[in-house]
Amino acid sequence: MSIRARLLVVSSAVLLLAGTAGLASAETFELTWTGGYGPGDAILTATYDSGDTYTVTAIVSGEQNGETISALLPPYPASGNYGGNDNQIYYPGYGSADQQVDVMGLAFSAGAYDYNLWYYPPGYWECSSSVTLGCGEGNSLAVTSLEITPVATPEPGSMFLLGSGALAVLLRRKQILNAEA
Repeated sequence: MSIRARLLVVSSAVLLLAGTAGLASAETFELTWTGGYGPGDAILTATYDSGDTYTVTAIVSGEQNGETISALLPPYPASGNYGGNDNQIYYPGYGSADQQVDVMGLAFSAGAYDYNLWYYPPGYWECSSSVTLGCGEGNSLAVTSLEITPVATPEPGSMFLLGSGALAVLLRRKQILNAEA
């Protein structure tokens, strides 16, 4: 296959990958918190809904008080899981810079228990399946800090430039090797 044919194939593949990456609606966020059940952190993937609202689709990694977060719980009541969650977050904040988890909350499993982080004015709460009374302002522990920050991911244009630059270097190297032979 000629160099031009290879260049055409590789360029087409790079353009296709860059174009499909631009169609993806997933965002990545880092969530950190401290509260009565201990500190926690998680890397979340979420899809954009509308306004400032995102629905969390997965917890990529994370810990709750030293226990590995093993699963994002499906929204309640469809799953029957603890806490009545809908797994929605707000970034940069739904009408308020500090409201970043909604009233229903974000639920996950860590260790032997299920947890739900949720907002009820004027602050955040965390409930655990270790308490049999269920989630509610009187049965949950206060979350003393909660922060959501976006995790930087390369834009499709940046990936295209990186790919085309690498391709140019490889083609130039091949031309030099062919000229020396």
